[in-house]
Amino acid sequence: MTLIDWQAAIELAGFAPSIHNTQPWRFVVRDNSVELWADRTRALPAVDPTGRQLVLSCGAALEQLCLGVAAQGWRPIVHPMPSASQPDLLATIEIGEPEMLSQTDSLLVEAIGHRATVRAPFDGRPVSTTDLGLLRDVVDRGDAWLSPITDHDRLISFIVLLSHADDAEQSDPAYLEELDEWRHRATADDGIPDSAVSPLAGRHTSVPLRDFHAPGDDPTTTPRQVTPIDEKPLVVIIGTPEDSPADWLAAGRATMRVLLRATSLGIVASPLNQVIDDPAPRQMLRRDLGLVGRPQMVLRMGYGTATLTTGRRPVADILVSASSEGASR
Repeated sequence: MTLIDWQAAIELAGFAPSIHNTQPWRFVVRDNSVELWADRTRALPAVDPTGRQLVLSCGAALEQLCLGVAAQGWRPIVHPMPSASQPDLLATIEIGEPEMLSQTDSLLVEAIGHRATVRAPFDGRPVSTTDLGLLRDVVDRGDAWLSPITDHDRLISFIVLLSHADDAEQSDPAYLEELDEWRHRATADDGIPDSAVSPLAGRHTSVPLRDFHAPGDDPTTTPRQVTPIDEKPLVVIIGTPEDSPADWLAAGRATMRVLLRATSLGIVASPLNQVIDDPAPRQMLRRDLGLVGRPQMVLRMGYGTATLTTGRRPVADILVSASSEGASR
């Protein structure tokens, strides 16, 4: 007997953020369990050669799937990386005992339909210490950590590394070609649309955004802010103790919880992962900031309004029945 409306839970999972909005996941339903698989056809070999960010993206979808199960009144039981012989099988989720949704998870579920990556200017207020504490609380599960960059010297070191990483990617033809493949000038179910790309010029901020303008773009057609806001973004790093695929998956789950809790607090965010795309700047970030563990995600955060602008693949594209999965092998 099926206890869960898997289609509803997987629909929530599909709203998770992913690198270049590739949505590199698929789900296989088997009675009262579901498998999460990496979809390597959506890999980005230039920007993500190890597949770390692909797995992290799947971890974000996994967390929203678990929240979808919890919202239906059941405890999700996650078995990460269950098969050494099948590395693309990232997790199996089984149904546990009936369980009432916690107050925090209720806030996270409510936030799923309102969360979006925001590159538009923040409203200028710095993120409060109280709200930062609430963001930390949702990753306090032992398998991931959140570290804000609040010290001036550490922030300067970060900005320098960010600038060098940006320059390196923008001068890499393979990266630019790959970005152009996923930049869409019209509505699509995946990728980065024009509506999600904000102008970089004229922004008053010490922490610049990632430049998503691909070779085919004409940045002069993008309107600029008439009155620039003096933004005071908070930069946070989400990391893990080690650097295995299981850690990447855990980092994705932690990132998702942070983003949803932020949404519930009126905080929006966008990733600054160019500083950890390549192993060299990632190692420099760890060294220069004195991080204990491995940085997995960098977020630029502030108060603002989120509007969903990126497309999402329909559930039929990412949900596979066990019978059809077996037939395809």
